Amino acid sequence: MKPVILIGFMGSGKSTIGKNLANKLNLELKEMDQLIEKRLEMSIAKLFETKGEDFFRNVEHHLLKEVISSEGVIATGGGVIVHEKNQEILQNSDQVIYLNGQIETLYERITQDKINNRPLADSVNQTELLSLLTTRKKDYEKAANLIVNIDEKTVDEITQEILIWLREEAQ
Repeated sequence: MKPVILIGFMGSGKSTIGKNLANKLNLELKEMDQLIEKRLEMSIAKLFETKGEDFFRNVEHHLLKEVISSEGVIATGGGVIVHEKNQEILQNSDQVIYLNGQIETLYERITQDKINNRPLADSVNQTELLSLLTTRKKDYEKAANLIVNIDEKTVDEITQEILIWLREEAQ
């Protein structure tokens, strides 16, 4: 089975949906940010602080090239779409799912999430996040084979929508 790749802005639920989807499909979940942190033994926030965003995006690109050729559910980082070569990789994949949400939903989730390090979201307001989302949105849409609206839906509802689509694609 080809990998199922989840893309979307920070706070869209890639990790949560990815975990649920991987369980339902009996596949391994590959959370790219966690894999990077484990390999480099440093948090994403610390990587941004000490090495810079360009370094992080390069590491992210090489990891995407690696995991894209294996079976499983891949939860990408929200900025994976920033790297032009990642856009090409994603556009050439068959099961890329964009978890799309309104800025209000995403902002609420981001500000309430105390667990995940989000270096680009630290101390920014909703207007600044909207600007960042706007610059990425068209690239998310262009790379996606399926766009799922996450607003006002449960994790199970979103997962079920993806599972139905995957079944239809398999036929």
